[in-house]
Amino acid sequence: MAKVGKLKYPSLYSHQVDVEINVNDIKSAWMSLALQLLRVRIHPRRGLRIHQFASRSSRLERPNMSLTKPAPELEARETTILGMKDGYFVDQHGRVALLRGVNLGGSSKLPFGYGHTDDQDMSDFFDGAASVSFIGRPFPLEEADLHLSRLQRWGLTFLRFIVTWEAIEHAGPGQIDHEYLKYIRAVVEKAADYNMQVYIDPHQDVWSRWTGGDGAPMWTLECIGFEPRNFEPTKAALCLETCGLPSSKFPKMIWPTNYAKLACATMFTLFWAGKKYAPNCFVDGAQIQEYLQSHYLDSLAALAEALKGLPNVAGYGTMNEPSNGWIGAKDLLSSGGFRNGFAPSPLSAMALGEGIAQDVEVWGAGIMEMMRGKPKRIEHVDPRGVRAWKDGASCIWQEHGVWGLDAHGNPQILKPDYFAGVDFGTEFFLPFAKRFTKRIQSISPKAMIFTEMPPTEIGDLVFPKISEEDIPLSVNAMHWYDLITLFTTTWRSYFTLDFATGKPAFGNAALRSLHQKQLAHVASFGREKMSNAPTLIGETGIPYNMNHAQAFETGDFSAQVEALDNTIYNLESQLLSFTLWNYTADNSHKFGDLWNLEDLSISSPDTEALVRRLSGVRRRDDSARGLRAFARPHGRRIAGIPTKSQFNLKTAEYVLEYTSEKSQSSSVTEIYVPYAHYPEGYRVTASDGHFTIDKHKGYDIVKHEHDGHAHKHRVLVHPTKPLRSGHSNWPVYLALAAALVSPYLEAYTM
Repeated sequence: MAKVGKLKYPSLYSHQVDVEINVNDIKSAWMSLALQLLRVRIHPRRGLRIHQFASRSSRLERPNMSLTKPAPELEARETTILGMKDGYFVDQHGRVALLRGVNLGGSSKLPFGYGHTDDQDMSDFFDGAASVSFIGRPFPLEEADLHLSRLQRWGLTFLRFIVTWEAIEHAGPGQIDHEYLKYIRAVVEKAADYNMQVYIDPHQDVWSRWTGGDGAPMWTLECIGFEPRNFEPTKAALCLETCGLPSSKFPKMIWPTNYAKLACATMFTLFWAGKKYAPNCFVDGAQIQEYLQSHYLDSLAALAEALKGLPNVAGYGTMNEPSNGWIGAKDLLSSGGFRNGFAPSPLSAMALGEGIAQDVEVWGAGIMEMMRGKPKRIEHVDPRGVRAWKDGASCIWQEHGVWGLDAHGNPQILKPDYFAGVDFGTEFFLPFAKRFTKRIQSISPKAMIFTEMPPTEIGDLVFPKISEEDIPLSVNAMHWYDLITLFTTTWRSYFTLDFATGKPAFGNAALRSLHQKQLAHVASFGREKMSNAPTLIGETGIPYNMNHAQAFETGDFSAQVEALDNTIYNLESQLLSFTLWNYTADNSHKFGDLWNLEDLSISSPDTEALVRRLSGVRRRDDSARGLRAFARPHGRRIAGIPTKSQFNLKTAEYVLEYTSEKSQSSSVTEIYVPYAHYPEGYRVTASDGHFTIDKHKGYDIVKHEHDGHAHKHRVLVHPTKPLRSGHSNWPVYLALAAALVSPYLEAYTM
């Protein structure tokens, strides 16, 4: 007997779902034709498969098979307790959790009311460092419902919550901003209303705002004798506030070059290994490594105390994208790291910091420069005696005999191997991570520790072995980006570059293959180096200002959709949990996420205004950029072990395959299905068991309870009518042509 359920959404934004289930006695002469017309397949062992598809009817005859039941706009509040087992995240019911969410938010790197815009008053950048406030980041509390309901509707319910050391301890050593901590607790509590889990990310980029990024308070620089006001003439750091350019003219994606410059490299070297490399450096009677780490840990412990008892706090990150500084540097005479603009060697950086003129390499940011591996030019930089150090403070590295002046007054390296011959991960990062874990878990014993090493795409750092005893409840939280798209802000579906080898890949298939290989490598750290820890890609995403920001004029985000689909498709191919970078509540088209002109937010008020102006219609998701790429069907809780969870954007087909132990009963598998992909409705096919559908505004939750006697299960979600493709074939032809010349270009780069 055929069992057929029917489902219809009258429009993209409709909230009414009608269901019809027909059970017909079909005459044998018409059985074959009827099965084809109704798309009901006969399995040799399981019999008829269950389907649900669009219909205008609303009659329900067999509610025991599959049904749609009313649900409120908001999902009923549930408390999810996340744990881990056998390399997977699991909830309290033992279901595998494939976590999907965002970093909240991009502008949380900066104090509230402050942003990298042309009209921002930056006159108090140095003198006002102690009196800033981050209350209101990522958004004012009164706006929380708007943003959190939006993210829930988009299926992004796991938050990597951005905080900075500066936000907690900006006023001075030991001075905690408790009002800010109260505000953070209020936002996290509000997130629980939307069934969102949170993990705290102590964020930093190139150490601090005064070294071109965000993270640490300014007093950390001053306590070792640095004078941040002199970083620009000495090239100790490249900072938007002091470079002399309007914010809108600041070079895009140049901020990471600060990792190799004097200020940032020095601070990270002291933070991780001050006892070894600067044993004579003390602050307030404490050795500098202990001084910096203790204050960092104290600030995060204060936050953990403030959030204690909140069940939706899944854990804490160790530190965002930590840098090893100069630890492990083998050559102090050559520039290293990511090079763009001025790229001084460690010796040149130290000499410039002492006000001594140097000839410095200047690099370009183009693909050919990356492939060629040569600077554009050499430029003479003369600080004219201005030092990066305060009056009366000497260069730490000169003080420790790393470099000095020869008989002619020229800088020279005295200890060329001073930083070489060590294993950063094992000798320096792991002891800190163990200390961090002990401190946090003394407050929240079940907190997961989201562990990050420096990015492995650039450099030769080795990921350390981390046992369960070293870091209990550890998560591999490394990041992954399509770096060519990120740094060039251009999407090329037919080309990418392998940063590890410097070799190009041509054609979309080769591009996806390379990206999936990279992601598999990142995931292997959890399995092979961290005692089979689960992996969550803590950051991934695309620049929305790609292709010269044409989308901000035309409203056509098709390139962004294609680029982000490539990223998420590859993540899905490896069954990886992830948090997109990022969601910025106050993003703008001109200044992006308000920090260094980065523009990776999946939502923007300016996009909302643009779409409404062009269409003349107001819709609740108008702020979304690339909605179809990131709001996509996915299995969020799986009553078994997933073997496939993949969405095809072109066909709008989603496939979930999983295995389970045979039993008389089973838990419920939950699949998020957004309406955005199914203007004509969708059909659900299950290999066994039965399912129900909870409807919400903008999305459904398909709940599948599999047959306890079956071992393998498959659920398919696809449109009632095939989608029409608006894509042309010219990129395919271009990729084929590129493939023909690939061997010659590869030979050129060898």
